[in-house]
Amino acid sequence: MSVRETGFLCVALAGLLGPACGDLLAQGRVPPDALVIAHGQVIDGTCSDPISDGIVVIRGQRIIAVGEADAFEISPEVETIDATGMTVLPGIIDAHVHTTASPTIRRQFLEAGVTAVCDAGSPLRDLPRFEQDRLDDMPVARGLSAGPIMTAPGGLPDAVLRQNLNYEVGTPDEAREGVLDLVDRGVDFLKVYLHPRHRQTAYPMLVGETLAALVNAAHERGVVVRTHTTELEVLERALDANVDVIDHVPKPPLGRVTLASMLASSEDPLADLREHVLAPEYEVLLPRLIENGVVLVPTLGADLARFRGGSPDEAPFMAVISEGILEIVRRFHTKGGAIARGTDYNADSGGPPGMPLIEMKRLLEAGLTTAEVLQAGTQRAAYVCGQGAELGTLEPGMLADVIVVDGDPIEDIEALGRVVAVVKNGEIAFSQPER
Repeated sequence: MSVRETGFLCVALAGLLGPACGDLLAQGRVPPDALVIAHGQVIDGTCSDPISDGIVVIRGQRIIAVGEADAFEISPEVETIDATGMTVLPGIIDAHVHTTASPTIRRQFLEAGVTAVCDAGSPLRDLPRFEQDRLDDMPVARGLSAGPIMTAPGGLPDAVLRQNLNYEVGTPDEAREGVLDLVDRGVDFLKVYLHPRHRQTAYPMLVGETLAALVNAAHERGVVVRTHTTELEVLERALDANVDVIDHVPKPPLGRVTLASMLASSEDPLADLREHVLAPEYEVLLPRLIENGVVLVPTLGADLARFRGGSPDEAPFMAVISEGILEIVRRFHTKGGAIARGTDYNADSGGPPGMPLIEMKRLLEAGLTTAEVLQAGTQRAAYVCGQGAELGTLEPGMLADVIVVDGDPIEDIEALGRVVAVVKNGEIAFSQPER
């Protein structure tokens, strides 16, 4: 999608710019009704090299040009954000959250630089709330939603949670009808629950033909299908059905008692974990994930939080399990797998909405470069949320969700916690007072 030229990148968009505006841009002049962010380092979200002294030109809701600042003439009447000494990048997207229908919560996300949240399972009654894009007169982060989670009759998650999260389908025909119903209701992507048990109790899951019919119907409508898949034993089922995205890290059996026994007598616990638990299954399945173009949303921060710390007796083998989970993501990435970033944030858990720095640091631990971590939270996150054609990169034609941060996140990821300005849908939605 990206086309970068020496000097500046500028594309006239038919039906958007009009001939006069297109002529101005072709001459390197910014239209007088544009919004400009200039003289900052520009990171476009595609893993391309940053532009050290860049410019992003916005008109209406969309980006119309990106390039070198000195290639453009900006007249005094143009509204301009001076980003000198700062970094300009696409708005961050949290690709896996829960209970974020409230505009109040989404305003807090937006002020932190998260311009869109992707809710991975909510009751049907909440769908209209995701369309609310303002709190009083203030913009809020985009609310992207799967609506209820597609699952087998009597299946998880609501077999345990009882929160009206299930959309149950038991046959291929029901699956196709369910997909059409949810898409017509305006969901942005579909979420499927492939989870075999809760604690020691087994629950129904979608079977081959029904799951395949669901995925095929979604793909016919151009909709991304994601699966909650935390257990390695069901990963092949997801791959056979040709799903697009795996949420969480599918893990081999990692029961505390079994692993404690195995690791307690081991001279090299991590090597034993790799040999006896990780290696055999993943040597077969990781290449299939990559060949199928499946994107992984590992939600490492939430996952690893369960395996870090604990009692002094547990800490050594829990640390090994934590490293084993990182090893799975590391292998997937090293082999060329695509990763999107999501936190598994849940407003009901009491955590504050905000910039997902912990998740980003966990991805760095898993071997991603900082540029890849940024791409995981922008371009890749937009794709898994069903918005890959509209959001996630700073390119002409894309919706103008842009943030400005103080510092260089390539050198210091903590810079993302210092948000100076947020533009959402072409509107300055938040800005820090001048310092």
